[in-house]
Amino acid sequence: RPFFSLSDRYGLTTLLDIRNERVLRFRDGVGDPADSLRRRFVLGRVEGAHAIRAGTKGYLRLGMLAQVRRDDYAAWPTKTTTRRVTGAFGPFVEWRRANFAVTSGFARVGQDEDVDLSTFARVQLVAAPEFLGYDRDGLGGLAQIRLGTQLAQGGFAWLDGRVNGVVTSAGLDSGSVVLGGTVVVKPRRGHLAIGHGDIGWIKDPLQGTEFDLGFAIGPRGFPIHAFTGDRTYFTTAEYRVILADEVLKTLAIGVAGFVDHGGAWFKGDKRRSGTNLGLGLRLGPSRVAEANQTRLDLAYRFKNDQEKAGWVFVVASGLTFNTQPRGL
Repeated sequence: RPFFSLSDRYGLTTLLDIRNERVLRFRDGVGDPADSLRRRFVLGRVEGAHAIRAGTKGYLRLGMLAQVRRDDYAAWPTKTTTRRVTGAFGPFVEWRRANFAVTSGFARVGQDEDVDLSTFARVQLVAAPEFLGYDRDGLGGLAQIRLGTQLAQGGFAWLDGRVNGVVTSAGLDSGSVVLGGTVVVKPRRGHLAIGHGDIGWIKDPLQGTEFDLGFAIGPRGFPIHAFTGDRTYFTTAEYRVILADEVLKTLAIGVAGFVDHGGAWFKGDKRRSGTNLGLGLRLGPSRVAEANQTRLDLAYRFKNDQEKAGWVFVVASGLTFNTQPRGL
């Protein structure tokens, strides 16, 4: 029974995630995986909260969460022989001041879309005690924040960040920091300028949860898994012009110019990044709800340590960046 609206007073969510999967790990922009692992994963989580203040303008919620987790790995195709189960629990506080804007041409083309620009914060503490399966007593924490605002002529911007980690008597056991910002400006009707940048850091990531850039997310002129690691940054800028909202009453069409730069690498390795620029088409169904735009991009890729310079044609959908900070 989750929160259905900002005005709801009580909410309860449950999660059960069971996996027996293969995890491929990539390094240094090489297309073939560096190694392959079998993962046995089980996560059960319950989270409940009460809003001590709630209304259409926002809320303040106090809650508790508890989880049981198993996460074991073995070299593929060997079956996992270990069975380590851990438990954690703790309180959280979540606050939101509502701010929603209606725009078009951002995540979709030819349709109005809602953008959540609410100012949001969540602080969470989690006990990870030794008697629940951990190597030693630990305390986990999470802090997440977003600051959003509307700009003139229908533009908008936000800054967001997420910090989490687990501290034990031996120091910081694991953690991550992700910071990002997005600005959208509408200089005139049918024109849209988008700028985005983010940076991230992870300490001791689980196998397969590293940053992974290329093709769909990250520099679009580079292949999938072109940049992987526990350090990352990415910047992109795009200028769009919507040419027609309804061609044959079914299709919206736009053109765009863009430039991307960013990469990812592992601690101790040489910093790896890539740059591309180009032109493209933006297509979107004008009468289908919740449909991402299709990108047809002709990108010039600048040479790096793995890829040659040259023109590439990229077909993808959606944005080249996440609109939420990465959760780990």
